[in-house]
Amino acid sequence: MSLAQRTQTTEAVLDKSRRSDRFRPEIEGLRAVAILLIVAYHAQVPGISGGFIGVDVFFVLSGYLITGHLVREAETSGRIRFGAFYARRVRRLVPGLGLMVVATLIASALIVAPFDMQELSKEGISAGLYVSNILFAQTSQNYFAPSVTNSPFLHTWSLGVEEQFYLVWPALLLAGVVIARRRLPRVRQAAIVLLAIVALVSFVINVRWTGDGSSWAFFSLPSRAWEFATGGLVALLVGSKTLKTVQRELVRYTSCLLLVLATLLFSDSTSFPGANALLPVLAAAGILAAGGTNTTADRSLISRALCARPMQSIGGVSYAWYLWHWPFIVLAVLAFPSGGTTLRVFAAGCSLLVAYATSRYVENPFRFSERLRSSVRLTFASGLLVTAVVVGVGMATWGYAVLSNPPSFAQQLGRAGQNFFPNCTYLYSPEGARYCIGGDVRAATTVALVGDSHAGTWFNAMSDVSRTLHVRLMLVAEPGCPFIDVTLKVPPNGPVSASQCARLRQAGMRFIERTKPTAVVLTQHEDVGTIENDSGAIPSVHQQALLWKRAFASFLDEMSRQGIRVGVILDNPTLPYEPAECVTRTGSVSDCEPTRAVALAPSQPLEKVEHEVMAQRNVPNFSPDNFLCNGAGCPLELNGQLLYADTNHLYYTATKMMEPQVLELLRTLVPT
Repeated sequence: MSLAQRTQTTEAVLDKSRRSDRFRPEIEGLRAVAILLIVAYHAQVPGISGGFIGVDVFFVLSGYLITGHLVREAETSGRIRFGAFYARRVRRLVPGLGLMVVATLIASALIVAPFDMQELSKEGISAGLYVSNILFAQTSQNYFAPSVTNSPFLHTWSLGVEEQFYLVWPALLLAGVVIARRRLPRVRQAAIVLLAIVALVSFVINVRWTGDGSSWAFFSLPSRAWEFATGGLVALLVGSKTLKTVQRELVRYTSCLLLVLATLLFSDSTSFPGANALLPVLAAAGILAAGGTNTTADRSLISRALCARPMQSIGGVSYAWYLWHWPFIVLAVLAFPSGGTTLRVFAAGCSLLVAYATSRYVENPFRFSERLRSSVRLTFASGLLVTAVVVGVGMATWGYAVLSNPPSFAQQLGRAGQNFFPNCTYLYSPEGARYCIGGDVRAATTVALVGDSHAGTWFNAMSDVSRTLHVRLMLVAEPGCPFIDVTLKVPPNGPVSASQCARLRQAGMRFIERTKPTAVVLTQHEDVGTIENDSGAIPSVHQQALLWKRAFASFLDEMSRQGIRVGVILDNPTLPYEPAECVTRTGSVSDCEPTRAVALAPSQPLEKVEHEVMAQRNVPNFSPDNFLCNGAGCPLELNGQLLYADTNHLYYTATKMMEPQVLELLRTLVPT
C-alpha cells in the first residue's frame, strides 16, 4: 500500500472513531487547551505564568480515558487483556517519542558542549525508557547537579509518570475484578473504591512531600496518582444523564474560572503540586463531568469553543506537539541565547509544523497499522526495536561526548572531585538542624561553620586546620539557604523552597543557641539579583544590598548577644559560565578565564555593605578574592589544580591552598 493510501486509511479510521458514540469532541478540545497552556508557558508568553498546569489536565484526561476503557472491558468480559492494552500504548506512544529523542540527541550533539552532552545523553536514554521523571527527581534533589531546566528532555518526566501509571493501574483494577466477583456486586463499585483509596493516599503524599520541599512531589507517580484517580472517578461516577443542563452549565463555567485563575495566579514560585494542584485537577474533572453528551442541543459557549475545528486539530496533535515543542525551545535558546520570548514563540511555532508532520507520517501509521493491530507480539517487537535504537543513539552520543573532552581536563576533574563534599556523617539535632562534626572531635573548644553550600565547600580545609589547633568543628549549613535572615528567589522544583529555608534557618539558630560554640564562622553565597523583598519581588540592587545589610548586621548582633565570637569568610568569585562546559567547548582552560571585574561583580554590592557592618563591629574576616584572582583575571586553575566545581563552588584543592588564611582567622577567634 502506498503512503497516500495508508494516509487515507488512517484518516478513515479516525473519522470513524470520531463518529462513534464514545467519541467526545470536548476531550479533544480540552487536550488543545492543555497543550496551548504548556507551550505558552514554556515560550514565556506574558500572562501565562501558570501554564504548567496543562500537565495536570493531561493527567486527569488520561485517568478518565484509561479507567473508562478498562472498566468497560472488565464489565463486559470479566477480565482485562493486558497484552492488548499495552500493545495499544506501545503503538500510540513509542514511535513518536523514539523519533523525538533520536532527533534531539543528534541535534544536541551539534549545539551542546561535550561535557553537558554526557549528562544529556543519559537523560535521552532515560526518556526512551520512560524513567526520566526518576532521573530528574534525583538530579533536582542534588544541589550541585546541573540544572534540569536546561535539558531538552525535561518535559518527558510527565510521560514517565503516565507510563508508570499505565503499568500499575490495570493490575490494581484486575484485583478489583477479583474482589467484585467475591464481595461486591459490580466491577464498577470495586474500581470506585480502589480509585478513592489511591486518590486519598496519593494526595496526602503529595501535600506532605510538597511541604517538605522534595522534588519527588513534582516528578513521582505516588504524589501524582491522585490526579489520574480523579479522572477515573469522574469516568465511573458521572454519566451523560447525571447532571441536568443548568447544572452542567454551572459546572462548566466554574471549572473554566478555576482554570483561568490557576493560569494567571500560579508561577514558578508557587508551591506545587501540593494543595494548589486541586485547582487545575478539579477544573479538568468538572469540564469532563459537564460534557457527558454528544448532542448539540445543550452545548454551551464553552462546549462549542472546545469543539471548534481549530481546537480539534490542535487536540489531535497534542501529543506530538508536546513531544517536540520543548526540545525546539531549549535548543533554540542554547544556539541563540539573546533571542528572548520572540525566539521561543518562533521555535514553538516551528515545532507545531513538525508535530503535524510526525503525527501524520509516523504516529498514525504505527497506531492504526492493521498488521500491528492484529499482532501483539509484532507490536511489542516493534516497540523494543524503537527503544533499542534510542538507547543505541544515546550511548553513541555519550561516547562521542566523552571522546570530545580534553583528556587532561577530564583527569583533573576526577582528582578535584574526590574531596568536594564534606568528609563527615550528617546528623539531625532535636531542633531539626542538619549538622556534622570534624576537626578534633574530642576537643573542648567548638567552632561552628555556618552558611549555605559554600560553607560546605570550606569544611574539609577548615577541618584540617581545626585538628592542628585542637578545635572541634561543627558544620551547620543547608545548600541554597543563607544563614542570615534574607529570602532568595529559588528555582522551581529545586532542592529547597523559600519556606523550607526559613524553617531550617530557625532550626539552625536554635541549635547554635543551645550548643553555645566558642565561635562561629559565617560564609555563604553572595549573589545580587536573587534577593526578594517582603512582597516576593526582586527590588533594585541598592534595595537588595540594604536587605542583606540589615540581615547580616542582625545575625552578628544576635551572636554577640549570646556571647559567641564571629568571623567571616567572604564569598569567592563567581564565574559567568560553567567552567567544565567552557573548557570542553573551547578545548582550553586559559581561554575560559574571566576578568576580575566580571567574576567579582555578582558579590560586590553585598560585600561592600558587609565590610561596612564588620568595620563597625570589628569582626575578623578574610576574602578569597585576593588569592583566587590577580590583576588580569580569575584563573580556573592554580599550580595545575582546578579551583571551581561550577560557577560558584570551590573545590577542596582551592580551599586547601588557603589554609594559612583559615588558620589565622581561627587563631583570632579561638586564642590558644
